Amino acid sequence: MSKANGRTYEKANRKFRKQQDSDTNNTSLSQKPASLRSALSDDYSLIAAEVARLINPVIESSIAKAIDKIQIKISNISEKLSTHDKRFGEIEDVVSQLQDDMIDSSSKLDSLEKQNQELKMKLDDLENRSRRNNLRFINILYLNLSKTTH
Repeated sequence: MSKANGRTYEKANRKFRKQQDSDTNNTSLSQKPASLRSALSDDYSLIAAEVARLINPVIESSIAKAIDKIQIKISNISEKLSTHDKRFGEIEDVVSQLQDDMIDSSSKLDSLEKQNQELKMKLDDLENRSRRNNLRFINILYLNLSKTTH
C-alpha cells in the first residue's frame, strides 16, 4: 500500500468506528432499564431544585429592589398629584371669584352706561335751554305789549 492510500484507509476506518460507537451508545441508552432512567430523572430534579434554591434569593432580591424603586416613584407621583389637586382647587376658587367679580362689574358697567346716557341727554337739554336766553336780535324793535296806551 502506498502512503496516500494508507491515510485514506485510516480516515475511513476511524469514521466507521465512530459511527459504530455512536450507534451502540444510542441503542444502549434506549435499552437502559427503567430504574436507571428514573435515577437520572431524580438527579435532574435534584439539580433543578438546587439551581432554583440558589437562584431564587437573587431573583427575589432583584424583584424587591425593583418593587422598592417603583414604590418610591409611585409615592413621588402621589405627592405631585396631591400638590396638583391642591393647586387646581386654588385655581378653581380664583376663577370662580373672578367670574363673580366680572358679573358684578358687568352689571355696574351697564348701570353706569345707562346713567351716562341719561346725563348726556340732560346736558344737551340744559345747553339748549341756556341758548334761548342768549338770543339777541339786532335792528328789531321790541314792542312792549304788556304796556297799554291810553
